[in-house]
Amino acid sequence: MGERIEDRLRGKVCSVKEDDFEGKFFRIRKTLAQMRTGPVGEYIKKHLNSWITGTLPNIEALSEQETRHVNFRPEEAIFVDTETLGLAYINPIFLVGYSYVKSKTVVVDLLLARTPLEEEAMLRYFNRFSGKFKYMVSYNGLRFDNRRLVVRNRSYQIDWEWPDRNHLDLYKFIHPFIKHHLDKKNNDNKKKRKTSKLGDVERIFFGLEREEDLPSAEVPKAYEEYIYGGNPDNLLKAITHNDIDVVSLVATYLRILIDPKFRPRIQEYKKRRGWNVKKSAAASDQADQTDCR
Repeated sequence: MGERIEDRLRGKVCSVKEDDFEGKFFRIRKTLAQMRTGPVGEYIKKHLNSWITGTLPNIEALSEQETRHVNFRPEEAIFVDTETLGLAYINPIFLVGYSYVKSKTVVVDLLLARTPLEEEAMLRYFNRFSGKFKYMVSYNGLRFDNRRLVVRNRSYQIDWEWPDRNHLDLYKFIHPFIKHHLDKKNNDNKKKRKTSKLGDVERIFFGLEREEDLPSAEVPKAYEEYIYGGNPDNLLKAITHNDIDVVSLVATYLRILIDPKFRPRIQEYKKRRGWNVKKSAAASDQADQTDCR
């Protein structure tokens, strides 16, 4: 057997007990100050206090109705990204990463199923924790992360579904700008991009070039290599990849609020989507059943 992943990470084993279920998973928790996120982290630090106090630059250009659809109070939003064993919705989720604002900083939690047998405990914990928030924010999560979470929960007979109307997908805002930039750059060889990745956003809007990053396509293989007794080095890269993703979500969200070029997209989004905000009560009611404080 290879080296255990938890021996290479600072975190803790969490226990979950619910009715007839009992299980464990591994959680890593960091604050923004403990992370190396380069210009993405610096952008957040620059604007975080203004977000908390409701004084973001240029935010007054948004009407109250528009603001209600995209400008959430920091404590209302959870920023989510998942890693799975494949592109199919039925493929197991082995890592759920999310960020949120607490005590005037950004906190990142990474929930890791060290084996596929820990997936259910990981999902049950995430379901309760995410229930504390009114809005989920993602990058292309309406198409991928949200559906994956719904399907994987159903495979364990867990009734969980985050309402689409309470889900802010940043991809919908930023893709046209990234695609235009990439198409213009690739005009000479006529290569057109149909999609834009979060890494493209980081590079174009924040100047972040990830070093030694593991490509998304190699993430499932890294996990499989580890659980079958291989070296955990590539899995550690996959965890770092997710780590940066959920911080980049916060920076991208703030950029959309602040940058005037996104005003038309905000107005269009307001017209296309309605909001029906409902806060889950289950999270706080069952929190004492989880040993992961």
